[in-house]
Amino acid sequence: MTRLLFLVALLPQLPGVRCSVKTDKEWTVFEGKSITVPCYYMPEYTLNVKYWCHGSVYDFCSSLARTDKPDNAPSSNERITIADDPTQHMFTVTMRELKETDSGWYWCGVEIAGIWTTDSATSVYISVIQGISVVNSEVSAEEGDSVTVQCHYSKKHRQNVKKWCRSGHLRSCSFTNNGTFISESLLINDDQMDTVTVTMKHLEMRDAGWYWCGAGEHQVSVNVLVTPRSSTTALGVCTQNKLTEASVKAQNSNSYTVQCFLIVCGSLIFLLTAVLGTRRIMRGYRLLNF
Repeated sequence: MTRLLFLVALLPQLPGVRCSVKTDKEWTVFEGKSITVPCYYMPEYTLNVKYWCHGSVYDFCSSLARTDKPDNAPSSNERITIADDPTQHMFTVTMRELKETDSGWYWCGVEIAGIWTTDSATSVYISVIQGISVVNSEVSAEEGDSVTVQCHYSKKHRQNVKKWCRSGHLRSCSFTNNGTFISESLLINDDQMDTVTVTMKHLEMRDAGWYWCGAGEHQVSVNVLVTPRSSTTALGVCTQNKLTEASVKAQNSNSYTVQCFLIVCGSLIFLLTAVLGTRRIMRGYRLLNF
């Protein structure tokens, strides 16, 4: 019976069991990046103090930020800020320049006054990791067009050489030099902060397949799809060609008509001149006979 009472007393202190405040339970972020956690509360807690603390057991968690004294919390610093939005019944906590040592359990809490009442809180687990990720694991473009892939990496890889390789073809890798790589068909640009952008140009059908972004010992795969040039485009080209041919034919026809008109007019003028000349000659001949 004593054990049961102990477990009942301990239950509210465990991560995830104080559920009056809501938020997503797990977050993963690269080292060096920032994270903003939204914590939602009931309307009746609008005027209550909100706080953020660190620790796997609620009763022993260390306060990091509070809405009543955000600058005087025991562990407050520029890396952690808290802001309450009563109109949305939500407060947000932002942690900046995260380190791997920041990984662990945190609590969104609402302070509730009363001897027999406990604060309302919910737990959050944050994982700060090293690595590289991709915005879209599958990209596509038409033959002849370009496609762009964005890869994000952790702080550890800022100064590392970045590479773009075709899966299964190690000799196909292209490496950045001072943050860039440029060729006729490939452009790699590394901002040396957290993003490397890869652009494949003048795509051919044979370029379709799996590739990967790499930084240090980490890499992430991307599937590049290349589709044939659409029939609409081909139809447009054919139509344009037909219109061009029709235009040329019309021009040729008009030119032929003008030529015929000039020939007929010339012939008529020649005949008229011949008739008039003949009449003159005949008149002169008659006058001589008289």
